[in-house]
Amino acid sequence: MPTCRKTQTPEEREEAFAIRRTVFIDEQGVPEDIEYDEFEDSAIHFICHVDGKPVGAGRLSILDHKLKVERIAILKEYRSQGLGKLIVGTVLKECSRYPGKLIGGHAQLIAREFYEELGFRAIGEVFDEAGIPHIEMVFEQSE
Repeated sequence: MPTCRKTQTPEEREEAFAIRRTVFIDEQGVPEDIEYDEFEDSAIHFICHVDGKPVGAGRLSILDHKLKVERIAILKEYRSQGLGKLIVGTVLKECSRYPGKLIGGHAQLIAREFYEELGFRAIGEVFDEAGIPHIEMVFEQSE
């Protein structure tokens, strides 16, 4: 049974970083200096395991006025199994600890429908981030 939680040890955080490296840097070609940024130390990191194996990750950045759901990544062989929904749901549960803050993030355009199914709404125009088309998303219940 899959599990998802906040990382609790430096090793779990490194597992989350390794998943992000595989998905974003190796598969999608995102430059390392964009993938790992100045928010790593202040963000809350999440790890998803299946049968004890780390297979998914996510990050929540807590900004002055906004909670940013970010870096949702699933290893290729574990996609389309509901793990993305599990991770985003776990991140949103953490968001509930910060009432009154807007919840949003930047979604890759190919993931727009995924986020809309989870209660997010696209706002603004499509923009380029790390060479990949993105759209800003806001969680409907946070407005």
